[in-house]
Amino acid sequence: MKEMEDLGLKFIANACFDLIIDGCAKAGKLEESLMHCEKMLERRLVPSCWAFNEMVGKLSEIGNMEQANAMLTILLDRGLLPDEITYSLLIEGKKMSFMKFSNSTMKLRTDHCLLDYWSMRH
Repeated sequence: MKEMEDLGLKFIANACFDLIIDGCAKAGKLEESLMHCEKMLERRLVPSCWAFNEMVGKLSEIGNMEQANAMLTILLDRGLLPDEITYSLLIEGKKMSFMKFSNSTMKLRTDHCLLDYWSMRH
């Protein structure tokens, strides 16, 4: 990839990184996908919205909204413009996180537990 960049073929390097990021995310190798995204950003390349959406989707699926939001901030700072799919994935992830929280508090209520600050944190 470095050779492509040196030859002035950044768009090809960008496309290759996008494919690697997307493929890793789809294969369930999210850490590897995030690592390639970091490499890309270090080289002053920005992932496409398509590749970014794949990572955000996977982060949302596992409930890691903190990292999804952090990535969004970084990429917005680099000039990536999110699309409708990006926002839909983020909203869906937030909704899933809220539902998990609601279900856990409902379980506490049905088990006759007293809800207080400490029980709400776990």
